[in-house]
Amino acid sequence: MGEVLNKIGYKSKICYDLDRREILTTVHDISIEDHDKHDSFVLYFSGHGGSGVHGEGTIYGDCQNPGSRDEVQIIDLVDYFQPQKCPTLGNKPKIFFWDCCRGNKDFRSKGIGVKHYSGSSSHSAFLPPRHSNFLYGYSSAPDYKSYAATTAHQIEDGQPEKSENVTKGLSVWTYCLIDNILRNAAGRRHLTDVLTKVQRDVPKVLEEN
Repeated sequence: MGEVLNKIGYKSKICYDLDRREILTTVHDISIEDHDKHDSFVLYFSGHGGSGVHGEGTIYGDCQNPGSRDEVQIIDLVDYFQPQKCPTLGNKPKIFFWDCCRGNKDFRSKGIGVKHYSGSSSHSAFLPPRHSNFLYGYSSAPDYKSYAATTAHQIEDGQPEKSENVTKGLSVWTYCLIDNILRNAAGRRHLTDVLTKVQRDVPKVLEEN
């Protein structure tokens, strides 16, 4: 994902296998940086997660040992970027991608439709009004699992000769997100439209796995 964000103009900072304290410290440190010269901010998390408070979700630090339940509430991380705490991003888009489970239910066995599977929104009823200009993308619906791809797929970047094979184990949602971001590299579609397309693509890819 870092390489993809670099391709579309972002400067990426990639962190691996952080525990709860390290996650909170890293996100806090980023939030107090001077972002005056930046147009927007993206945080992407890939790992283990759970339902959390109000269905917003929980992520687990120390993903090499998910049984430790080193929990971090998503709402606590997002709170670092409210205007009072992060003024240099105050009126700029703040985008959060959460690629993790939000529970243990299996939507494939329940026959849940596409519109109920993957959530993305620019506002959440559970977040206070000060959280404006926030966009959230989730790889799973509240209380449901996220899924890894079990077969290789191809990601197109608009230049077939440079297409990349995606190996097994990549999240289905991340595969669809990367694919759609690259196809939209010229900025022809709004990000909410891209996420809607991702939402529609995920069940199709799952059927192939």
